[in-house]
Amino acid sequence: MESLPGDTGSRNLYGAWLRFTSGQTLDAGTVRDVVVASWRRCRDLGVKPDEPTVYRLSDSHLSYRLSRRLEIIEATTPFMKSLYDLVKGSGFVVTLCDEEGFLLEILGDAEVLEDAGNISLVNGVNWSEEYFGTTAIGVTLATGAPVQVCAAEHFCRMCHSWTCSAAPIRDPDGRLLGVLNMSGHCRRAHPHTLGMVVAAAGAIDNQIRAQKISRDLLVTNRYLLALMGSMPDGLVSVDTNGRITHMNMAAGRMLGVDPEKATGRSFPKNIGREIGIPEVLGRNITVLDREVEVDGPAGRAQVSVSARAIWQEAGSAAGCLVTLREMKSVRRLAQRMVGAKAIFTFEDIVGRSGSLSKTVDLARMAAGSSSNVLLEGQSGTGKEMFAQAIHNASPRCRGPFVAINCAALPRDLVGSELFGYTEGAFTGARREGRPGKFELADGGTILLDEIGDMPLDMQVALLRVLEEKTIVRIGGQRVIPVDVRVIASTKKDLKDEVARGHFRDDLYYRLHVLTISIPPLRERVGDVPYLAHHFLERLGEKMDRRGAAFTTEAMRALEAYHWPGNVRELQNVVEQAINLVQGSLIGIAHLMLPRSSEGSQTSLREAEERAIAEALETTGGNVTAAARLLGVSRNTIYRRAGRQRGYGGLRRDERPV
Repeated sequence: MESLPGDTGSRNLYGAWLRFTSGQTLDAGTVRDVVVASWRRCRDLGVKPDEPTVYRLSDSHLSYRLSRRLEIIEATTPFMKSLYDLVKGSGFVVTLCDEEGFLLEILGDAEVLEDAGNISLVNGVNWSEEYFGTTAIGVTLATGAPVQVCAAEHFCRMCHSWTCSAAPIRDPDGRLLGVLNMSGHCRRAHPHTLGMVVAAAGAIDNQIRAQKISRDLLVTNRYLLALMGSMPDGLVSVDTNGRITHMNMAAGRMLGVDPEKATGRSFPKNIGREIGIPEVLGRNITVLDREVEVDGPAGRAQVSVSARAIWQEAGSAAGCLVTLREMKSVRRLAQRMVGAKAIFTFEDIVGRSGSLSKTVDLARMAAGSSSNVLLEGQSGTGKEMFAQAIHNASPRCRGPFVAINCAALPRDLVGSELFGYTEGAFTGARREGRPGKFELADGGTILLDEIGDMPLDMQVALLRVLEEKTIVRIGGQRVIPVDVRVIASTKKDLKDEVARGHFRDDLYYRLHVLTISIPPLRERVGDVPYLAHHFLERLGEKMDRRGAAFTTEAMRALEAYHWPGNVRELQNVVEQAINLVQGSLIGIAHLMLPRSSEGSQTSLREAEERAIAEALETTGGNVTAAARLLGVSRNTIYRRAGRQRGYGGLRRDERPV
C-alpha cells in the first residue's frame, strides 16, 4: 500500500474522504471497498468525522473488565512483548482490545504513547466504529477479518496521520475474543506490518487453544481423581513396566499401603501373577473377578481382582487398570441380586389361637439367641415366615437372609450350592468359580429348608461347617471363615429319620438346640375365620375386589374343613373364591376345596347339604330365593338338593320336570 503524505495517492484519498463526508458521490475505485463499507456504517451510526465520541470506562469499571478478560490478556501479553521488541524505537504501539472494542493493553515508546494519548488511544477507551469510526480495530470488530487502515482511510480526521494494522483473536470455537493491533505514523505504513500482526494473532489463537486443552485435561484429570477417590472399589493404574502410576484410597486400604507413597513402586507380585499382567498388556486379555489373597492391614484377606489394558491410538498398551473389590462387598452385591433379604416379621404372623401365641413367644425368645434353630411343622404352616421373623428380630437383622430348599436341589448340586466351587471344579463350572449360600449368608442367617432331605454325605460337610465355622469350596483348598446363624426346617420327624438311618444323629443334636414346633391349622382353634377374613381383605385389595364377604354357610364349611395344606391352602381357597364370585357374597359353591381325604370330603359335603337345607327351609322351598341367599345358581340347588333327598325339600312348582 503506497499512500504516503504528499504523493498523489494520499491526496486523492483525502479528496475522496472530503467528498464522502460532505455528502457527495464517490468515483468508483477511488477508495477500497472495505473502507467505503466502513465509512457508510459510520455515517449510519451518526459518527462525526471532526468530533468523534470518546467513550472511556471509569477506573473501577476498567479494573472489573480486566479481571474478566484475564485469559486473553495472559495469553496475549507475551506475543505483544515479542511484537513490540521487533518494532521498538520505530514509532509504533501494540494494543489489545476486547470483543467490544475497549482497549485493555498498550505497549510502545514513551513519545509514541504520548501521541497515542492525544487521540485517546489509551486503556479503557472504546475504539469500535460506533465511537471512533473507521479504524483497523473497528473494521476488524465489524467484519472479523484482518485489515490495515492508513491516513485518510480513517473516518475521523484526528486519525489521518496514523496507520493501523489489526487482526482478530478467536477462541477454539471461533468466537471473537478481541483484536490485536499495531499503530504508528502513516509515513511508516508497510503491508508487512499487517502480516506480522496476523502471524502474532494466529500464535495467540494457538496458545489459547493449548490453554483450553490443558485446562480441559486438568479438569478431566481432577474429575477422574475425584471419581477414583470416591469409589468403594480399589483402583490401581500400572504402566508397561509394572509400576504403579496411581492408587486410590480404597486400594491402599485393602493392600495396607499409603497411596501417595505407592506411586512408582512395583505392583504386588502375587496379585500380578494371579491376574497375569504381562498377558493383559501384551495380548489384550481382560481378567474379570479373579479371587486373590492379599496381605492387608488386618492380615490376609480375599479380594476380587479385575484387570484391563489401556490402549494407545498406535495400537500398543500404555498400561493397565486393576480394580480390587473386597469379597465381603462382592457377597453383599450378590445378596442384593439374589434377593437375600428377610421380608416377614412377627407382626405378619396372623392368628389368635393359644397354640400359635405360644409358638410365637418361643420364636421371639429364639431371636435373641445365637444358637441354631430347628423349625418343625407340616407343609403350609409358615416355617419360612417364622424363620424370616426370627432373623428380623435378631441382632443379625441388618445382615443377609439366605434360604435354600434342600429337597429341591439335585443330589450332585447340593454341595456346590451350599459351599460354592472353584474354577474348573467340575464340568460346566463357571470359569471364575462361584460362592456358595454359606458365603452369601456371611454375617446373617441361612435357612436350610427341608433339612431332612439332605444327602448323608452333605450332612457330614454341614456338620463340619457348624462346628468349625469355616467352609472349603468344592475343588479348592482355601479355608474360608463364615459367620452364619443356621435355622433349619423340616416337615419330617427327624428322630424317626435318625432311627431309620436317613439322618445323622450328631447333626440332629447339633441342630436340635432350640426346637420350635409350628401347629397345623386344624389345631389352631378359632384361627380359620380370622385368617379367612384377613386373606379376603388383603387379596381383595390386591385384586381390586373389595367389599366381598363370606356367607354364614361358607364360613361354616371353612371351619368344618380339615385343612391338610394348612395356612397356604386356606389362602389359595380364598383367592380362588374371589376369582369365582360374581357378586359380593362368597358362598359354598365358590369354595373350591380339594377333597384330599375321605374325611374332608364328607365334612364338606355335610356342610353343603346342611347349608342348602337351611336355605330352603328359610325360603319355604323357593329355589330362586335360596340360590340368592347362598350366592349360587339355581342349577346348583337343583343338583345338590336332588342328591340330598330327591327334591323333597323343594316346593312342588320348583321341582324340575
